[in-house]
Amino acid sequence: MINSIQLRSCMWGLLVCLSTGIHGQDPQFSQFYNSSLYYNPATAGITQDLRFSSSYRNLWSNIPGDLSTYFISVDYQLTKKNMGLGFLMLSDNEGLNNLRTQRFELIYSYRIQSRNKMLQFGMTIFSLNIRDLKDKNFVFTDQLDPIHGVVQQSAFIHDNIEPRIYPDWNIGMVYKQNFVRKKVTPTIGFSASHISRPNISFLSKKVRLPLKYVFHINVLTQVTFHKDDVLNRKFAFLSPGFVYEYQNPFQTFTLGTGFDVYPLRTGIWFRNRSIVSDVHKYNSVVILVGVVIPISLNHNLMIDYTYDSTISKLEFASGGAHEITLIYNISLPEKKRSVPCYHEWWRAKRGVVHYPKKMKNIH
Repeated sequence: MINSIQLRSCMWGLLVCLSTGIHGQDPQFSQFYNSSLYYNPATAGITQDLRFSSSYRNLWSNIPGDLSTYFISVDYQLTKKNMGLGFLMLSDNEGLNNLRTQRFELIYSYRIQSRNKMLQFGMTIFSLNIRDLKDKNFVFTDQLDPIHGVVQQSAFIHDNIEPRIYPDWNIGMVYKQNFVRKKVTPTIGFSASHISRPNISFLSKKVRLPLKYVFHINVLTQVTFHKDDVLNRKFAFLSPGFVYEYQNPFQTFTLGTGFDVYPLRTGIWFRNRSIVSDVHKYNSVVILVGVVIPISLNHNLMIDYTYDSTISKLEFASGGAHEITLIYNISLPEKKRSVPCYHEWWRAKRGVVHYPKKMKNIH
C-alpha cells in the first residue's frame, strides 16, 4: 500500500510539474516592523542607530515538512550625506522536499529632512536570488502502483532541474512627521517589490513572480503615568498601525497595536484577507511579547517573540506560527558638521540614548 510519506512526496512532485500554473507568494512575517527592510527598502537607515536584525519564523509546526524562514539584515544612516545603506539575507523553505528561495540584497536610501519632517526613498541596488530544491527525492504518479507503491522510474527526469538564479528589484518611500508638543509621530510608507517580474520557473515555460505592493501606516504616541509626580513619573509608548499587502491573487490586512513600557514590549495584531470583516471573523491573531536589554551606555539588545494563531479549525492541526527576532542597536555618536537631523524625540525615554561626540570620553 502507498504510505502517507509517499503520498505527500507525490503531491509535492505534482506541484513542481504544475509550477507553470502556480502563483508565487513571498513569505510573510508576523513582526512587520522588525522586518521593515524586507518589506520596504526606504526604511534602510531610517533610525540613528547601526542596527543588526535577525528573525526566525516557523510556520505550521505540526504539519510535516519545513515551512521556515530565516532573515538577517543590517542598516546604517550616513547622516552627513542624507542617505542610508542596508543589506539583507533571506532563506525561505517550503515543504517536504524543501523548495528553497535565497535572497541577497544591497539597499540604498536617500532622505529629505528637517528637524520634524522626513521623506525617505529607497531602492535595491544589488540583488541575487537563488531558487532551488534541497531534496529532489520526489515520487511521481507514473511511479506508483496502488498495491506495491513505488515500482518504477518516473518518465520525468527531475535530476536535471537546475537552480533558478535571477535578480530582483524593489522600491519604496516613507514619510514621518513629529508633532512634538503632543508627543505623536505618524509614519506612512509604500513599497513595490519584484518590479522586473523575474521568471521563477524551473521548467521551460516562464512563470513571472507577481508584483507585490505594501502600504503601511503607524502612529507612535507617548503615554505618561503620574504626570504631576516628577519622582514617580513613567512613560509608555502606544503604536497602533495598519499594514496592507497585495500580491496577485493574495491580499492581507493587518491591524493592531504595540504597547511598550521600558524595558517590556507587548502587542496584539489581527490579520484578515478582507478589511470589512468583524474582529471575531479575522483569520488570525498575533500576540507579541518582548524585552529590551541594555548592554552598555549606547548599546541595547531587543528580543521579541510572537505567536501567530489561526482563528479556525486549522489552528489545532497546524500549530500556528512561531517567530522570534533579535535586534542589536548601536547608537552612534553625532558627527561634526552633519546636516540638521530629523529629531527622534522618543529615544531617551525608550532607553535609547544618543550621545554627542564630545561626551564620548566622559566617565
